[in-house]
Amino acid sequence: MKSILNILMVVLALVTGLNAQKGGIQFVSNTMTFKEILEKAQKENKPIFIDAFADWCGPCKKMDREVFVASSVGEVYNAKFINVKIDMEKGEGPELAKKYGIQAYPSYLFLDSDGGMLHRSVGFQQAPEFIELANVATDPAKQLSSMARQYFNGNRQPDFLYNYAVALMDVMDPKAKAVAGEYLTAQTDWNNDKSRQFLMNFIDKAEGEYYEYLIANRSAFIDQFGKDSYKNIVLRSVNNKLGFEDAMDPEYAGRLFNAAYPEEAASLNAQFKMMYYQRLKQYDAYARAAIELNTISPIQNPYQLNQIAWTFYEHVTDKELLKEGIKMAEKSVSISKEYANMDTLAALYLKTGKKKLGKKTAKQAIEIAKTTGEDYSGTEELLKKKKH
Repeated sequence: MKSILNILMVVLALVTGLNAQKGGIQFVSNTMTFKEILEKAQKENKPIFIDAFADWCGPCKKMDREVFVASSVGEVYNAKFINVKIDMEKGEGPELAKKYGIQAYPSYLFLDSDGGMLHRSVGFQQAPEFIELANVATDPAKQLSSMARQYFNGNRQPDFLYNYAVALMDVMDPKAKAVAGEYLTAQTDWNNDKSRQFLMNFIDKAEGEYYEYLIANRSAFIDQFGKDSYKNIVLRSVNNKLGFEDAMDPEYAGRLFNAAYPEEAASLNAQFKMMYYQRLKQYDAYARAAIELNTISPIQNPYQLNQIAWTFYEHVTDKELLKEGIKMAEKSVSISKEYANMDTLAALYLKTGKKKLGKKTAKQAIEIAKTTGEDYSGTEELLKKKKH
């Protein structure tokens, strides 16, 4: 009996050890107030890690499923921090979001035991980079709070300005643009990867010294970032210059696009017209601009195709235009078959009277959603409406 008992104790110890190894980040009880969290941090002499999330945030849920549960992550965070999860839209969340300037979700806050900011970061991160984030957040030489003090005390060394601007960009801090501007002003030559990176990040209008440099050195920017990134910044810059007002002028935009990228001016102008007519809620004109864009430069991004096709479903009634919307939805599905674009395709089929095909596609969309855990209530509602 004693030997059996010993064996059971060994097995229990092994199971307990395995469960411990599986453990990820151990978060404190969500019933604790922020004041109580600070008191706990002071008592244990540890900094605080806060996962600032929102219920609707997909990347937040992905962090929960894939990263926070990792034993390698838990080992580091449990040793270094008091770990806290706070919904920034409930309870004390809104007040804390305002206090710490939360701009996006998920945001990760690293605080001292008095609630002072040490470091921060945003967005989904794989386990290795999330572990490195913990190391940066506890390194006085790399913490944002330390860099802010150096900047305030007058450090304007180019390497420091560059690193500080990058750190600010990573957390979407609006001060990043000013710091990057100081770095660029200190450079005698912008013909390098670092300077071009800053220019790409901070050009926001089709005018001024930065923008003129961009279009004068188009080839260098395309070589470094690719055609799509260059096109996107030109499109954004023209949009911001003209503003989203009823008086926006597609013809003037066309001249700006021709000066910035003549080879792609037609497709850029078609994209501009899509946004222009969508802003005016002139959806037939929007649809024709989308068709023009897809003809000039066939769209290969399934998510963009799906977004356009869904706008057709919601707002377009012209039968000939809807046929083109169906083609885009079908192309989106052919590139990457997912719940969202199958739902769009089903909706368009049903809207144009293709009931049998629409119902079949809707059921396929629901089956995909069941395997991915997505909410398919909208598709079920669509089927109910079209039942008869």
